[in-house]
Amino acid sequence: MRMHRHRLFLYQPKEYVMRNVFKQIGVIAFVAIIGFSMAACGDGGGGGGGGGDKDLTGTITISPNTNVTTGTKLTATYSGSENVSFQWKNGTTNVGTASMANPNEHTPAAAGSYTVTVSATGYKSKTSAAVAVTVPTGPQWTAVDVSSIFTNNINAIAYGNGKFVAGGGGGKMATSPDGTTWTAVDVSSIFTNNINAIAYGNGKFVAGGGGEIATSTDGTTWTAVDVRSIFTNNIEAIAYGNGTFVAGGSAIGSNGNIGRMATSPDGTTWTAVYVNSTRSINAIAYGNGTFVAGGSNGNMATSTDGTTWTAVTSSKFGTYEINAIAYGNGTFVAGGYGSKMATSPDGTTWTAITNNGDIYAIAYGNNKFVTGYYYYGYGQTIATSTDGTTWTTVNVSSIFQGSSIYAIAYGNGKFVAVSSGGKMAYLSDN
Repeated sequence: MRMHRHRLFLYQPKEYVMRNVFKQIGVIAFVAIIGFSMAACGDGGGGGGGGGDKDLTGTITISPNTNVTTGTKLTATYSGSENVSFQWKNGTTNVGTASMANPNEHTPAAAGSYTVTVSATGYKSKTSAAVAVTVPTGPQWTAVDVSSIFTNNINAIAYGNGKFVAGGGGGKMATSPDGTTWTAVDVSSIFTNNINAIAYGNGKFVAGGGGEIATSTDGTTWTAVDVRSIFTNNIEAIAYGNGTFVAGGSAIGSNGNIGRMATSPDGTTWTAVYVNSTRSINAIAYGNGTFVAGGSNGNMATSTDGTTWTAVTSSKFGTYEINAIAYGNGTFVAGGYGSKMATSPDGTTWTAITNNGDIYAIAYGNNKFVTGYYYYGYGQTIATSTDGTTWTTVNVSSIFQGSSIYAIAYGNGKFVAVSSGGKMAYLSDN
């Protein structure tokens, strides 16, 4: 019987054997599918940062990341190739909405510890180092909207006869009694190029630009003066002192621009002055019986009358361009590129001052100096000083938004600053 049962097992019908084989193959296939699915899930196919997701290849940086105050625009940059989204946080709280923009920007309205997290489908999210944001201290500047008047740079501003006069790109000009309310002035028939410099003295405004000068007693009605025989390129600076206007700029020479200078007792009749300068003259100031002029390649010179000039042997600027000079409280203060700044009691002997950015504008009024510059890694900054040596800074990036502060003037209890981006702001300083 046993033999019989064994034979029955060995010789089962063919269709019964095949059914069992198919069952075994199906089980094996099912197990293989499960294994493949589990492997796929562990290889980052899902989205949102599970433990099995891949690592993002790039790094996240936030700029600026030091000395940041509210109102300063922060920019996050991701260095990898993945298509990431950005989410800003103040502490653990999301601020703003996630964005695919790269770089992504956020302007903090409140103090705190700011980070940005980047995410991508199939990858672990990554968070940047924190940036501390504080409430700004020091004097607060107020923005003035002059976009309907100045569609380009505002290069120059001066105060006199109870009003401010500002000029800029495309020969645009405007006046204001208080630095807040501005009225456009049509000088298109006079200035076909940019207005780069304005000064006030002896009851008169004098403005200059691309080889063009004009005068006005009220800032509204202007009379053209032809000085193209002297300045065949730009007029960059004008100052008044000791009964004399002095203008500086450049002419086109055989080897490029060369320095040019001229003087006038009234802003109308101009006399060319020979200056041994191979580059443009960018800044002129008068104080303590002395004119001081500076320009390209760190060149600087002094004069008591605006006609006879003596070179300064050590301006402390090296080969960097000098962009601005002002006088007040017995001191000249000069600034320019390369984080260069210096002070002098007489315009001849200079002392270098520690600085952190490129300076384009310096003014003096109400017993203080005010300078505008781009602070490296910080943004647009305005600083004040009573002696030209010790400075207090305030970040104004939220107002000037990436544009350089080109000129500052004081009058009627206000400092008014203008910039390359057509931006303007004032500081009440009564």
